[in-house]
Amino acid sequence: MGDYKKNLSSNFQVSLLEAEKIDQAVAMFIDAFKSEAFTEALIDLSIPANYDIYSQITKYRLSFYLEIGHRVFTVLDGDKVIGMAILKSPHVKVPKLLVLRRAIPHLTAFARMLLLGMRASHLISAVNKPDNLPANHYTLEGFAVNPAYQGKGIARLLLEQIEQTCADDHTASGIYIVTGDENNKEIYQHFNYSIIEIRPTDCFIACHFFKKKEMIKEGIGGIENK
Repeated sequence: MGDYKKNLSSNFQVSLLEAEKIDQAVAMFIDAFKSEAFTEALIDLSIPANYDIYSQITKYRLSFYLEIGHRVFTVLDGDKVIGMAILKSPHVKVPKLLVLRRAIPHLTAFARMLLLGMRASHLISAVNKPDNLPANHYTLEGFAVNPAYQGKGIARLLLEQIEQTCADDHTASGIYIVTGDENNKEIYQHFNYSIIEIRPTDCFIACHFFKKKEMIKEGIGGIENK
């Protein structure tokens, strides 16, 4: 909460995720997400077997996204990954055969997650994308900050980089985000993301946000003063 505050160390830097830092990024991501509303409702990460499954799938996802061209931004404190944002591009086309080939070594983990998903289908439907999103939008699929670094402006750094990426794309319509986490809702609203749909569940309230490219371009530079 309040992680958008401007309280930055000169040691913090934003860069694209490097392959050799994937394991570190996965551990940080899970540590930040284990108490996130949707994750907490879907899977109990305090159970070692569940942690291993979720870790394996997260590592697969990050590695695959890097391979096909989605951008995964990290914030580093020296060599330590302290924040990460997964930004899916509307321009990346995913070859289905490649997905299958890369997923085969992880089929057991995927089967376990599929079973969990079937048991919690009402939760998954709450976070599915709305049908009326404009074409060529970016999707912020994952957004995490090391709990020990929250309140130091890491979220602001990541959002600034994400918005610059969208602003530089002349075909982009904007950025879409969904969250059930109250702290993240506060951050996104602070940076002028508009709620376009709300879907309540018995565990959390899923808020779907969108920020038009016109608003993003108006805010570039001004975001630093937030």
